[in-house]
Amino acid sequence: MTIDPLHTHLFSRLAGGDLSPEAVVESLSGCLDAEQETCTTLAGALLSVTLEAETAQRVLRELVEHHRMLTDKLGRTLDIRVSAMDYATRHPEIVREPVLVDHEVLALSQRLAAVDGLTGLFNRRFLDIYLSKELNRARRHGEIFSVLFVDLDDFKQINDQHGHGVGDQVLAAVAREIQALLRQEDFAARYGGEEFLVVLPHTGEEGAARFAERLTERLAVVELPRDLSVTYSGGIAAYPVHGSTARDLLHLADAALYQAKINGKAHVRVAPSEKRSAPRLEAGGRARCYLDDRELGDVRLYDVSLVGMSALAGVRFAPGQTVRFRIVVDETESATEQIEVLAKIIWDRKIRDSEYRFGGRWETDDPAVVHTLVEHVAAR
Repeated sequence: MTIDPLHTHLFSRLAGGDLSPEAVVESLSGCLDAEQETCTTLAGALLSVTLEAETAQRVLRELVEHHRMLTDKLGRTLDIRVSAMDYATRHPEIVREPVLVDHEVLALSQRLAAVDGLTGLFNRRFLDIYLSKELNRARRHGEIFSVLFVDLDDFKQINDQHGHGVGDQVLAAVAREIQALLRQEDFAARYGGEEFLVVLPHTGEEGAARFAERLTERLAVVELPRDLSVTYSGGIAAYPVHGSTARDLLHLADAALYQAKINGKAHVRVAPSEKRSAPRLEAGGRARCYLDDRELGDVRLYDVSLVGMSALAGVRFAPGQTVRFRIVVDETESATEQIEVLAKIIWDRKIRDSEYRFGGRWETDDPAVVHTLVEHVAAR
């Protein structure tokens, strides 16, 4: 994830004093039909405030009208920033004390406030803000994400034997290797000392483990001062499998990291998940699947528990989807008894061409349904 707190491409498009009032209003009005995040960003750029999406859209509409009114009264081309400043002084409920500041200075100060000076990764304070937003996004859209703790092994020895200057170089080098692996949507921060945290949106625990493997491979060959080598221990937790709050996810990932440390270091552990808190039983039989009213076909049940299930399918399911399963629990010559139950897809992975394995968590308020299902489809 790269820092572009003011979306300068939008800001510069609107802020130029050489644009006609009509062009400014047209550009700004066009942004009102964009995604809500764009409106929030643009309102923040113009007024240096953080507003809820609906409030940001309302404020931008009012600002358009205010700009038009000032332009008409003055009878000349007006910089949108002037209108924004005048609007802000008239609305103390939005901006209590408007302040003029150079755009580049403001952008730099925001960057410095969010970034760790040694590693160039985000700092702990900004991590807390980002993780809260990512959690809210995942809840709202029914998506998943994972967190990975990275803690360098025996880092104190490097500082003690070679000095803190060399230690700082090692930390910076590790941060560069982490940064090199990040996708655009990923996020990495220095958590403290020699510990880092990576947030991986749209990624389950298995995807996070693959990220950790790639990081291990990079650190095995990275050039460090004094020909030093470095390994790390890691802990992974995924939303919503392991926890539904940022505090729970960090606690469980940190606990998994601790287990890695006390069990030999130089490896990564995944937190025990809620879906594994109930015993898994090997399953037999098939289930017919539906997404809304669309039939997806049959899947072969792999295992079941009172919490969830896993299965093999010829089509790929997306984490976050809620799928309806129609499962045969009893079949005789004269009748077939079926149970319908919803499950939210938590993870999936490709086994081979046209074959996928996935896991889901039961979504029902009637525990008797799940008990009956497990009793009948668990292989004896």
